[in-house]
Order: sequence, then structure tokens, then C-alpha cells
Amino acid sequence: MQQYFFNGTWRMDWGLGSPNITAAMIACLMVAVWGLAFVRRWGFWAALSCFTILGLCLVHTISRGGLVAIIVGSIPLVIYAPRPWERNKVVAIVFSILLMFTFSLYLGAQARYVQGVVQEDRSISNRLALWKYAPTMMVDAPGGWGHNKAIKSYMLWYRPLDKTEGYRNFVNAHLDWLVDYGWGGRAMYVFAWLTIFILCWPNVRARWLAIPCGIWLAHFTASFFSSVTESRWVWVLPCAAIAVALGYRIFRNTWPEQKRWLIPVIGSGLVLAVLWYWGQPGTHLYKTGDIVTIGKGAPKVWLVANSKVMGRSYGIAIRSKVVDKMKDPPAVAVVSSVENIPASATAGATLVLVGEFADIDKTRLVSMINAARKVILLNPTVYPQELDVKAEARSKIKVIAGEFSSSAALVGEWQHVAVVQVDEGAGEYLPNWDIILVKELVD
Repeated sequence: MQQYFFNGTWRMDWGLGSPNITAAMIACLMVAVWGLAFVRRWGFWAALSCFTILGLCLVHTISRGGLVAIIVGSIPLVIYAPRPWERNKVVAIVFSILLMFTFSLYLGAQARYVQGVVQEDRSISNRLALWKYAPTMMVDAPGGWGHNKAIKSYMLWYRPLDKTEGYRNFVNAHLDWLVDYGWGGRAMYVFAWLTIFILCWPNVRARWLAIPCGIWLAHFTASFFSSVTESRWVWVLPCAAIAVALGYRIFRNTWPEQKRWLIPVIGSGLVLAVLWYWGQPGTHLYKTGDIVTIGKGAPKVWLVANSKVMGRSYGIAIRSKVVDKMKDPPAVAVVSSVENIPASATAGATLVLVGEFADIDKTRLVSMINAARKVILLNPTVYPQELDVKAEARSKIKVIAGEFSSSAALVGEWQHVAVVQVDEGAGEYLPNWDIILVKELVD
């Protein structure tokens, strides 16, 4: 399992494979242990001992998100702690915090905590550069980009052309969800979070609810700075906390005042309104269903993407070569399958088919080819006989095949019905497909 270090110091991860995930879990535990102070008179000292040990572990993760998470998660504990505060307990808490601070100095963790404040930190700057595109991506895709497709879509369609960093996620669990799903899913997500806080919010009659509330605040905060929710272990304590809070409210039949239920409704509306306004006016991109359209107006080019032939960065190539380089670029619609192209959409447009399309409805495909203004086949894997194209439509078909691709075996067959161009030195992957496409669009 991969281990993480900062300036030569090992970052504790408890075997979870990520110090940030571990820090999120520890932050929730540090809040949870204070439950001991609510059930036994001696519980304060047991809770403080556990809190201190866990705090030292948190420092050893050298996770800034975890540090912020425990600070935010402790707010309800401080507000609803029984009064008056005993002096010896206050001194003990201060000593615990000083011990963590001293341990931080010993590890050199403070150097990472202040990065981004006293000097530039690429970890922070990269996050901010990534996060700023999230509202725009929401506006451009009202129905969402699809489950676990947010970051892939960013790298295809939004990442600056001069950047090469790769990401597994948005480094923010909340943005992963909000960009993945449409406005309906986004509304439910924000509503759910606000509802949880309403159910867990403590009061003078149930001060102990500060524990589940603090756990969820810590969980929320840690999720903001990293995609920690991908680990099931991070959910154990928050789920237990909401279950206990719900059980208490059901058993005692004590629920938040009716007017408080307006908070999730109004709050989710306000949050989405801010995100929508922040993302305006969007970009030249628009996604509906499986169709990503680049440019204004009706699509003049329909492209069925295939990473095997076009590479994984085909979106960057389309943006840099087709959209940005052409004087008057046509609107380009990109889909993952021919099945996602509306039946009459290719009329008068250029249809670009890539690689395999043997398992689709041939009748529908032939209809699209007959209606298109021009058809370009990149490394096709089907014989022309499989496509019963009208004789008058064959003249508008052009086949481009790599010299060493499996499609090369079909070149001889296609030469009888269409114009064929062999890309010398290329195989299944056509490195010049974007240049070829631009040339075909200009002609």
C-alpha cells in the first residue's frame, strides 16, 4: 500500500491508504469521544484523554483538512458545554491543545499547515483552479455529467490547454456530487445536508446532541477539502450519529419547530441560486443526455468518440484544433455511441464515425449516413457490405485507416465504394485524427 510523506515525515493513515481519509475519521472520533462526558461524571477526563491521543494521531496525518474539520466540529461542543466551566477542566483542555501543538512542531507539521498562507502551495492553488470550474460545469450540464464522470469531463472539456495535471476526483466530495448530478440531484443533496443539521442541532434540553451535530460538521468540513467520502469507513460514525439522534427524537417525540423546516427548503434554494449565478454565463459547452455540444447553434458535426482511436484526451484535441484554431468553427456534437444521435440530426451535417459500430441498429445508421452532408470513418471495423448505403451517398464517404490497424484489412473493400486515405505509420490510434478532421471540415 502506498505511503505518504511530508518533508521526510511519514503521514499516518491507519492502513486506509490516505492520510486525508484517516484525518476525517479521526476528527469525527475526536468529537464522538466527548459523549463520555455526558454519560458519566468521570467521563470528562476519559473523554479528554481519548481526545488528546486522537489529536496526536490527527497531527501525525499532517492533514490540513482534518485540522479544520475538528475545529469546526468542536463548535457545538463549546457552545453547548455545561456551564459554568470548571477552571481545572479548562486548564486541562488548554494543556491538551498545547501538547498537540508541541507535537506538531516536533514533526514539522506546522510547515504544511501554513503553506498557502506564507508561501504558495500548489496543493491549494491546484484545488482552487479546479474548483472554480464546478459552477460553470453545473450550468453547462443541467442534467449533470453522469455518475463518477465529473472529473473526467473536466479533463476533457474544461482543463486549460496548458495544464497537464491528472485528477481522480474534484478533491472535494461535495463538488463531485454536485457536478455529477443534475439540478434535481443537487437540490436533494443540499436539502439532505441541511436536514441532517436540523435533526442533530442541540438545545438546552438536549445538549448531548452537540455530539452528532459536531460529528456531521466535521464530516462535512473534511469532505470539502478532499474526496474522503469514497471510503466507507468515513461514514460509520456519521451514520451512527444520525441514527442515535433520530432514535432520540422518535422515542421522545421531540422534533424541531415547524419553522425550522423552512431552513432546508429555503437554504437549498439559495445555495443552488448562488451556484447557478456563479456559473453564469456558462461556456460554449452544453451537455444534454449523452450529447456534449461545443459551439453555438445546431451541430454541424456529429462525432462518435472512441478513445482507442482518438486517445483519452480527444476533448482537448477538439477544443484546441477544431474550436480554437478554425476561423469560424462549426458547432460540434460529441457522443459515445451512434445510438445517442437523434435520428434526423445528421441532415446536412458531417458525421464522423470512429472504430467499432457493428452492434447498433444498421437501418438507423444507414439512414443517418444517407442524410448527412459528409461522412468520415476513422479506422472502421465493418465492411461496406454491412452498410446498405445508397449508391449516391457513397461519394460523400471518406475512410481514414491507420497503416497497421485492423481496419487496414478492410481498405481494399472500402476502396470500391468510397475514398480511402491510409495514415502511414499509424495503428489503432490515429495521432493525426484531429488535423485530418479540421482539414475535412474546411474542404
